[in-house]
Formats: sequence, structure tokens, C-alpha cells
Amino acid sequence: MSREKQANLPTAIDLFCGAGGLSEGFRQAGFRVLVGNDADKFAGVTYTVTHCGAVFLPGPIQSLSAADFLRAAKLRKGELDALLAVRPVRLLVSITTSVAFMMTAAACSVNISASWKGCCRSGSSWKM
Repeated sequence: MSREKQANLPTAIDLFCGAGGLSEGFRQAGFRVLVGNDADKFAGVTYTVTHCGAVFLPGPIQSLSAADFLRAAKLRKGELDALLAVRPVRLLVSITTSVAFMMTAAACSVNISASWKGCCRSGSSWKM
């Protein structure tokens, strides 16, 4: 696809991207996925190889800000079309671990939601 046609595609950033399955689905649906993030460095190696047009930001989501992602994507606030955020699924071995994971995931979702407010284009059909 030409650069001119790519520039007209809606944009996306993929949080918790893993190896990039969701990014690939959005790419096939006509999006230009610009940035992916995951704490798993091995998933990051795969993501980098399979999504050569995207920047991979390694590390825990808590150590990065919305501004870090927008800078990597070369976008300004309000220019992003879709923020992809599917929390990782992990095997939970006990009730205590399960409750702790759910609480951590909920807190992380709230923090992500607050820090990304206003980053997507207005009128976008995407909702968090």
C-alpha cells in the first residue's frame, strides 16, 4: 500500500499487545497500528518482527504515559482513532491471587482511562 493511502487509514495504539494478534486484526480491518506495548520482552520481539510499521514500547504500562505513546506514534492529543486495550489473561491458581489480580486490573483500567482522556478524535465510535 502506498504511503499516501496509509496516511488516510484510521490510527490505533495497542496496549498489552503481546505478540500482536489484536493489532493484526485491526490492520486487516483497515487500521494503521502505530504503537504496541507489553511487559513481556519476548512478545515484544515477535511484535517488532511481525508489525514492522509499528513502534514497540517495552515495559509495564504503569511506567509509560499517554504522552509517551503519542510521541512514539508521532500524533498529537486528539489525533488517535482507536486505543486497543485488552488486559492480559493469566492462569490464576488461588482465590487470593484471583482477587488480587482483579483489583490490580481494575485499578490499572481506571488509571489508563484517566490518562488517555481526550487522546482520541472526537466523534470516534470507540468507547472505553
